[in-house]
Amino acid sequence: MHGHFFGYHTHSEAAQPPSVVHTDPNPKHPKLAARRSVCLQIALASAAILMNAATVRAASYTAAELEEAEERQQRGERPLPRKVTQRSSNGAQTESFLPPVTTAHSSAQALALGRRLADMGAVMYGGYACSHCYRQKEILGREALEMITYVECGKGGANVQRAFCKEQKHVKRFPSWEINGQMYEGDQSLQSLARLAQFDLRAHSPNQKL
Repeated sequence: MHGHFFGYHTHSEAAQPPSVVHTDPNPKHPKLAARRSVCLQIALASAAILMNAATVRAASYTAAELEEAEERQQRGERPLPRKVTQRSSNGAQTESFLPPVTTAHSSAQALALGRRLADMGAVMYGGYACSHCYRQKEILGREALEMITYVECGKGGANVQRAFCKEQKHVKRFPSWEINGQMYEGDQSLQSLARLAQFDLRAHSPNQKL
Protein backbone atom coordinates (compact mmCIF):
# COMPACT_ATOMS: atom_id res chain seq x y z
CA MET A 1 0.00 0.00 0.00
CA HIS A 2 1.41 3.30 -1.06
CA GLY A 3 0.48 6.24 0.81
CA HIS A 4 1.57 8.71 3.67
CA PHE A 5 3.58 7.88 6.74
CA PHE A 6 3.92 10.18 9.68
CA GLY A 7 7.60 10.62 10.43
CA TYR A 8 9.13 10.11 13.83
CA HIS A 9 11.99 12.16 15.15
CA THR A 10 14.66 11.13 17.58
CA HIS A 11 14.90 12.95 20.86
CA SER A 12 17.89 14.23 22.76
CA GLU A 13 18.02 11.04 24.85
CA ALA A 14 19.56 9.21 21.91
CA ALA A 15 22.65 11.40 22.17
CA GLN A 16 23.00 11.21 25.96
CA PRO A 17 25.96 9.30 27.46
CA PRO A 18 25.40 5.81 28.89
CA SER A 19 25.80 7.12 32.45
CA VAL A 20 22.56 9.07 32.06
CA VAL A 21 20.76 5.96 30.88
CA HIS A 22 21.90 3.67 33.68
CA THR A 23 22.29 5.97 36.68
CA ASP A 24 19.51 5.76 39.28
CA PRO A 25 19.01 8.97 41.27
CA ASN A 26 18.23 6.75 44.26
CA PRO A 27 21.04 4.19 44.69
CA LYS A 28 18.90 2.14 47.08
CA HIS A 29 16.78 0.90 44.18
CA PRO A 30 19.03 -0.66 41.53
CA LYS A 31 16.09 -2.67 40.08
CA LEU A 32 14.31 0.59 39.27
CA ALA A 33 17.40 1.81 37.44
CA ALA A 34 17.56 -1.43 35.45
CA ARG A 35 13.89 -1.15 34.49
CA ARG A 36 14.40 2.44 33.36
CA SER A 37 17.39 1.41 31.28
CA VAL A 38 15.47 -1.42 29.59
CA CYS A 39 12.47 0.84 28.89
CA LEU A 40 14.69 3.49 27.34
CA GLN A 41 16.48 0.91 25.19
CA ILE A 42 13.13 -0.44 23.97
CA ALA A 43 11.91 3.07 23.18
CA LEU A 44 15.05 3.88 21.22
CA ALA A 45 14.85 0.59 19.32
CA SER A 46 11.19 1.24 18.46
CA ALA A 47 12.05 4.73 17.23
CA ALA A 48 14.78 3.29 15.01
CA ILE A 49 12.36 0.75 13.54
CA LEU A 50 9.78 3.44 12.85
CA MET A 51 12.36 5.71 11.28
CA ASN A 52 13.50 2.86 9.04
CA ALA A 53 9.89 2.15 8.09
CA ALA A 54 9.41 5.82 7.26
CA THR A 55 12.41 5.70 4.97
CA VAL A 56 11.12 2.63 3.16
CA ARG A 57 7.61 4.04 2.78
CA ALA A 58 8.80 7.44 1.56
CA ALA A 59 11.20 5.91 -0.98
CA SER A 60 8.39 4.33 -3.04
CA TYR A 61 10.60 4.36 -6.12
CA THR A 62 14.26 4.72 -6.91
CA ALA A 63 15.87 7.41 -9.02
CA ALA A 64 16.52 4.80 -11.71
CA GLU A 65 12.85 3.75 -11.72
CA LEU A 66 11.73 7.37 -12.03
CA GLU A 67 14.15 7.99 -14.90
CA GLU A 68 12.96 4.88 -16.71
CA ALA A 69 9.30 5.84 -16.22
CA GLU A 70 9.92 9.35 -17.56
CA GLU A 71 11.72 7.94 -20.61
CA ARG A 72 8.82 5.57 -21.30
CA GLN A 73 6.42 8.48 -21.05
CA GLN A 74 8.48 10.56 -23.48
CA ARG A 75 8.43 7.68 -25.96
CA GLY A 76 4.65 7.44 -25.64
CA GLU A 77 4.79 3.97 -24.05
CA ARG A 78 2.35 2.85 -21.40
CA PRO A 79 3.49 2.82 -17.76
CA LEU A 80 4.49 -0.54 -16.32
CA PRO A 81 3.97 -2.03 -12.84
CA ARG A 82 7.18 -2.86 -11.01
CA LYS A 83 7.98 -6.48 -10.12
CA VAL A 84 9.06 -7.20 -6.54
CA THR A 85 10.63 -10.51 -5.49
CA GLN A 86 10.34 -11.45 -1.84
CA ARG A 87 11.65 -14.43 0.12
CA SER A 88 9.37 -16.02 2.72
CA SER A 89 10.49 -17.48 6.05
CA ASN A 90 10.75 -20.97 4.50
CA GLY A 91 13.03 -19.69 1.73
CA ALA A 92 10.48 -19.70 -1.07
CA GLN A 93 10.45 -16.76 -3.46
CA THR A 94 7.25 -14.96 -4.38
CA GLU A 95 6.64 -12.24 -6.94
CA SER A 96 4.29 -9.31 -6.55
CA PHE A 97 3.88 -5.93 -8.19
CA LEU A 98 4.00 -2.28 -7.23
CA PRO A 99 2.06 0.38 -9.16
CA PRO A 100 3.86 2.28 -11.93
CA VAL A 101 5.94 5.27 -10.89
CA THR A 102 4.00 8.53 -10.85
CA THR A 103 5.95 10.94 -13.02
CA ALA A 104 3.90 14.14 -12.67
CA HIS A 105 4.79 16.83 -10.13
CA SER A 106 2.02 18.20 -7.91
CA SER A 107 0.64 21.62 -8.70
CA ALA A 108 0.17 24.07 -5.83
CA GLN A 109 -3.54 23.21 -5.84
CA ALA A 110 -2.92 19.46 -5.77
CA LEU A 111 -0.38 19.81 -2.98
CA ALA A 112 -2.76 21.87 -0.85
CA LEU A 113 -5.57 19.42 -1.55
CA GLY A 114 -3.27 16.52 -0.67
CA ARG A 115 -2.64 18.08 2.75
CA ARG A 116 -6.37 18.49 3.24
CA LEU A 117 -7.11 14.88 2.29
CA ALA A 118 -4.31 13.64 4.54
CA ASP A 119 -5.62 15.67 7.48
CA MET A 120 -9.07 14.16 6.92
CA GLY A 121 -7.68 10.63 6.83
CA ALA A 122 -8.85 10.08 3.24
CA VAL A 123 -7.90 6.77 1.65
CA MET A 124 -7.46 5.81 -2.00
CA TYR A 125 -8.13 2.15 -2.88
CA GLY A 126 -6.67 0.91 -6.14
CA GLY A 127 -4.86 -1.75 -8.10
CA TYR A 128 -1.31 -1.79 -9.42
CA ALA A 129 -2.45 -2.63 -12.97
CA CYS A 130 -5.36 -0.15 -13.03
CA SER A 131 -4.93 2.56 -15.70
CA HIS A 132 -7.55 4.75 -14.03
CA CYS A 133 -5.59 4.57 -10.76
CA TYR A 134 -2.47 5.68 -12.60
CA ARG A 135 -4.37 8.56 -14.17
CA GLN A 136 -5.69 9.57 -10.75
CA LYS A 137 -2.17 9.60 -9.33
CA GLU A 138 -0.90 11.66 -12.24
CA ILE A 139 -3.65 14.21 -11.58
CA LEU A 140 -2.53 14.56 -7.96
CA GLY A 141 1.21 14.31 -8.60
CA ARG A 142 3.83 12.43 -6.65
CA GLU A 143 4.41 15.05 -3.92
CA ALA A 144 0.73 15.07 -2.93
CA LEU A 145 0.61 11.27 -3.05
CA GLU A 146 3.36 11.09 -0.42
CA MET A 147 0.77 12.42 2.06
CA ILE A 148 -2.23 10.32 1.05
CA THR A 149 -2.94 6.80 2.24
CA TYR A 150 -3.11 4.27 -0.58
CA VAL A 151 -4.39 0.70 -0.12
CA GLU A 152 -3.47 -1.94 -2.70
CA CYS A 153 -6.46 -4.12 -3.58
CA GLY A 154 -5.32 -5.80 -6.80
CA LYS A 155 -4.61 -9.53 -6.76
CA GLY A 156 -0.87 -10.06 -6.95
CA GLY A 157 -0.07 -6.58 -5.72
CA ALA A 158 2.68 -5.93 -3.18
CA ASN A 159 1.29 -5.39 0.34
CA VAL A 160 -2.15 -6.28 -1.02
CA GLN A 161 -5.13 -5.99 1.35
CA ARG A 162 -7.61 -7.80 -0.85
CA ALA A 163 -9.91 -9.18 1.86
CA PHE A 164 -10.03 -5.80 3.60
CA CYS A 165 -10.93 -4.08 0.34
CA LYS A 166 -13.65 -6.54 -0.65
CA GLU A 167 -15.18 -7.66 2.63
CA GLN A 168 -14.84 -4.61 4.85
CA LYS A 169 -14.79 -1.68 2.42
CA HIS A 170 -16.81 -3.35 -0.37
CA VAL A 171 -14.57 -1.88 -3.06
CA LYS A 172 -15.97 -2.82 -6.47
CA ARG A 173 -14.21 -0.36 -8.74
CA PHE A 174 -10.71 1.06 -8.96
CA PRO A 175 -9.93 3.63 -7.87
CA SER A 176 -12.30 4.23 -4.99
CA TRP A 177 -11.97 6.99 -2.43
CA GLU A 178 -12.99 6.95 1.21
CA ILE A 179 -13.56 10.52 2.40
CA ASN A 180 -15.34 11.39 5.63
CA GLY A 181 -16.50 7.81 5.97
CA GLN A 182 -18.16 7.76 2.53
CA MET A 183 -17.04 5.73 -0.49
CA TYR A 184 -16.76 7.30 -3.95
CA GLU A 185 -16.02 5.25 -7.07
CA GLY A 186 -13.92 6.22 -10.05
CA ASP A 187 -11.05 8.59 -10.71
CA GLN A 188 -11.80 12.17 -9.67
CA SER A 189 -10.69 15.55 -10.93
CA LEU A 190 -9.06 17.96 -8.50
CA GLN A 191 -12.30 19.91 -8.47
CA SER A 192 -14.34 16.81 -7.59
CA LEU A 193 -11.95 15.80 -4.80
CA ALA A 194 -12.02 19.36 -3.47
CA ARG A 195 -15.82 19.32 -3.34
CA LEU A 196 -15.82 16.00 -1.51
CA ALA A 197 -13.21 17.33 0.93
CA GLN A 198 -15.02 20.68 1.27
CA PHE A 199 -11.85 22.46 0.22
CA ASP A 200 -11.55 25.72 -1.70
CA LEU A 201 -9.04 25.38 -4.53
CA ARG A 202 -9.42 29.03 -5.56
CA ALA A 203 -7.07 30.14 -2.79
CA HIS A 204 -4.16 28.50 -4.61
CA SER A 205 -2.65 29.45 -7.93
CA PRO A 206 -3.46 26.79 -10.57
CA ASN A 207 -0.23 27.45 -12.44
CA GLN A 208 2.26 27.38 -9.58
CA LYS A 209 4.57 24.35 -9.63
CA LEU A 210 6.82 22.97 -6.95
